[in-house]
Amino acid sequence: MFDHELTYLVRDYTKRSRIVLYDNGAFVLGYDGLGDYRGGYTESNGLIRFDWEGWSVAGPWGASGTLEKRSLTIQFNFIMQLTDFEDAVYLLAPS
Repeated sequence: MFDHELTYLVRDYTKRSRIVLYDNGAFVLGYDGLGDYRGGYTESNGLIRFDWEGWSVAGPWGASGTLEKRSLTIQFNFIMQLTDFEDAVYLLAPS
């Protein structure tokens, strides 16, 4: 679940977002009332690379994550930021 913004104030839709990481390498980033964004991820030494099913005519979507204890910090590439995705920190809940 969303915990806090990373560097700047985020909009309400980000505050109501959540990300689910599945054991099979899939993920879903969900925004209440706005839909879900899916893809796959790989993790190595606490660093996560997100590969998205979505894309933009401006370029490929991309994001990276840093896993530390129970928090996951997600930073989106410039293309995704132009599409209103906002960097944030999420708290991981036990499954």
